[in-house]
Amino acid sequence: MAKHKIFMGFTEIAGYYYNLKKGFDEIGVGCHFFSIYPHPFAYDKEEGKNFSCLEKIIRNIVNLWQKIPYNKNLFVKLLFKDLLLLPLLLLYYASLMLKYDTFIIGFAYFPLKGTELFLFKLFKKKLICIFHGSDSRPPYVDGAVTCDGDIFSAQKLKDDTLKKRAFIDKINKYADLVIDAPATSLFHTKKVLNVLYLGLPYGNDNTSKQLNPSGKVVRILHSPSHSMAKGTPYIESIIDNLKVKYEIEFVKITGKPNSVVVEELQKCDFVVDQAYSDTPMARFAAEAAFVGKPAVVGGEFSEFLSEYLREEDIPPSLYAHPDKMREAIEKMIVDKDFRIELGKRAQKFVREKWTRKAVAEKMLSAIDGTVPDYAYFSPFELMYVGGCGMKTEWRKNVVHSLVENYGASALQLDDKPNLRDALIEEASTLP
Repeated sequence: MAKHKIFMGFTEIAGYYYNLKKGFDEIGVGCHFFSIYPHPFAYDKEEGKNFSCLEKIIRNIVNLWQKIPYNKNLFVKLLFKDLLLLPLLLLYYASLMLKYDTFIIGFAYFPLKGTELFLFKLFKKKLICIFHGSDSRPPYVDGAVTCDGDIFSAQKLKDDTLKKRAFIDKINKYADLVIDAPATSLFHTKKVLNVLYLGLPYGNDNTSKQLNPSGKVVRILHSPSHSMAKGTPYIESIIDNLKVKYEIEFVKITGKPNSVVVEELQKCDFVVDQAYSDTPMARFAAEAAFVGKPAVVGGEFSEFLSEYLREEDIPPSLYAHPDKMREAIEKMIVDKDFRIELGKRAQKFVREKWTRKAVAEKMLSAIDGTVPDYAYFSPFELMYVGGCGMKTEWRKNVVHSLVENYGASALQLDDKPNLRDALIEEASTLP
């Protein structure tokens, strides 16, 4: 394989880039990671020691800029952004172009809002863009955006959809490789490397301790980042219903550092991740797997998963349609042998295929163009309309309102008429 000097930026997503950087270190590939915004859980605290003087200055200015209230001192905010930060970012980009040949950009975040994309072509750099869900998912099938099916602005939804489609089109134009999940790739226009094939890079820093409670009382852990989008009220209603029959201790963690979540994972029997997920194993379920704890995950994409991943590449979780989540949770409660065995399979899977070293090796193959063909998919063949973080009726209402007010083209899927029509047809079945 060719030698590379890799830059990753410009934001952190739940430790993904910190761990990928560590993976590159483990396989001897030169890589530097810089996040403009410090992560609240300080994933990059150690990496910060390697920041250049320019990077430290940029981050300090961003920190000061963030502390200025938006509705006050607007002039000062603009002064910080346009007169201080912009020239420094241009200087920073110039230095990056001289040092690195490969750029991995996460969460579709570019400090200059994408105006700098042409630079990668101009300087003949390899550009890889990794998407993580909400950065590519159409707003009308994203529960974290609409929040409530009865309270949203159709006008704003139309504008946000148009803006997101235009930005993703621009990224597809300039990126050499796009990495995303099938369920969130509706707006892409080139073949996509399945992010589930690569996996979520994870270190072994917090996995040495492992407890297996499995006592009379079953301890269930739920740690939502967005309660409505994760379906927390629905999950809690299921748990309350099951408490009538079984001894359950339900633990919910929100807004706590990752170390607290890891500690609670040691104590639980299994986790319930979310009710409306478009992936069988997102970050929380993967963290549970590393300590041998199985996960119940709800999502309509569970019925499409086998179309996009080989059986051996599907991460083990109890991934069920939202309507079947009660049965899935109950099975995990009553069948101790199943629960323990699923936890072991999940742990074996992530510790073999989703370690940061394993993911870094696959990412390096992607950079060099040696990833097998089955790891890619065409966005023009997608037919999944389920979205994420929202009930079916909720999604129907949102799509119906958007189309009724602004026409089918407002979905920004005219290049994929079959998918567009499937969304419209589903929305037409509103009671």
